[in-house]
Amino acid sequence: MTILWLTLSLLVLDPTEPLITRADLARALVRFEGAWRAAGRAPEEVERVNRAFDAVTLSFFGGRLGEAIGDLERLTASIRGEPDRAELAAWRARLEPPVWVSGSKAPTLKLERLYESAVASPPDVVVRHESGAPEIRLGGEDGHSWIDDPKLPHGRYELHLKRDGLSVVVGHWFVVAESLDAVRRRNEKKLAQLTFRDPPRQQALASTRARNELLSDRPSSSSTTQARMDLFSLQLQVAEEIEALAKGENPFRGRAGDTWRVFVHDGREHPLRIHAPSAVAERSAAAPLVIVCHGAGGDENMFFDAYGEGEIRRLAEEHGFLVASPSTLSLARDPEVFDAIVRGSSLDYWIDPKRVYVIGHSMGAGVVAELAVRRSDRIAAAVCIAGGGRFSAGQAPTLVIAAELDPLAAPARLEAATRTAAEAGAPVEYRLAKGYGHTLVVGDSLAEVVDWLLRER
Repeated sequence: MTILWLTLSLLVLDPTEPLITRADLARALVRFEGAWRAAGRAPEEVERVNRAFDAVTLSFFGGRLGEAIGDLERLTASIRGEPDRAELAAWRARLEPPVWVSGSKAPTLKLERLYESAVASPPDVVVRHESGAPEIRLGGEDGHSWIDDPKLPHGRYELHLKRDGLSVVVGHWFVVAESLDAVRRRNEKKLAQLTFRDPPRQQALASTRARNELLSDRPSSSSTTQARMDLFSLQLQVAEEIEALAKGENPFRGRAGDTWRVFVHDGREHPLRIHAPSAVAERSAAAPLVIVCHGAGGDENMFFDAYGEGEIRRLAEEHGFLVASPSTLSLARDPEVFDAIVRGSSLDYWIDPKRVYVIGHSMGAGVVAELAVRRSDRIAAAVCIAGGGRFSAGQAPTLVIAAELDPLAAPARLEAATRTAAEAGAPVEYRLAKGYGHTLVVGDSLAEVVDWLLRER
């Protein structure tokens, strides 16, 4: 029997060191969102969790990532009723290299502590293939671990930490037949040979190039897009996209599901995630388009992976609309990016131009308020959550939702601004979410928001 050895290296990090990344925070946030979505919602619990989450937000904005992650994991553990879970989640497990080519030098397991915890001893680490194959347990008193069969199935693996019956997913590992760097470089040569003059295929080519750039043997931990992506599946998808483009086809036309891609405007690429329900992808009827704008510190993944554990995608499936999540900073710098998103979406899906809607949170709410004024002829309705901006009599109908406990966007200020604008003839409406704070109000109000939006044309 062949044995593949993995050296176990234990490194305890000082939480103040800059080794804590956006990917670490994103994983903690996703774990929290899952726990919060499954939790009961007694009023006193809603208030407690919202106040605690807003404190985490302030730590994040203050640059205290270790503190933010620790407090968020403890909050998650309290919601689940499993206080020891926070001690387990204090550890980060990594297999180096993160993308392992079968038959190459054996990978190394590293355990790193992200924040201070009461339990100093490292937990067990378990590797699970997405196929459901038997798990592989790493660890051991001799400082080594082993895998009985070095010919591991290719694909994505989850890294689990385990102790006393608890389990936490802390990352992913990929096993591939060929270096993804080599795959990316080969794809680049193929893509360089393709040119198109028509906008749909030009846009598709730009997206495939951008998606190909994500293929890497060492995905960046500062990019939540690359950190969250299933790189094994992505390499297969990119190969199919290149093959379609080589035949003169647009691989994104009518694509169903969740896709990360880019739109090109004024020579710049703007990242975007799109979710298209099957009914929208099949172009059976013109569909509404909902553009969502995240708050400060987030990115195009925020609405799809957080904010109610991706509640906007479930609502898109329920109501049959296309949802597009760009980088809010792109829209803040240039409102014409909004036009590019609408125009670009219409190249691949059948969009109803009379039913284009925008939703924004915090910083995104300010951008949406501006769009409601400057693009009132192209926006059917807008919603500003925990934020806002200038209002005008000629703007698109706008709903402003304030959070009662919000320490960043005072509800009294939002209410006064909305009331003044309404008295001056602006089509604005104000609602207060009681017991909620600055961020969690988004996920829990989206169903109400979508119902309000879709009544407007």
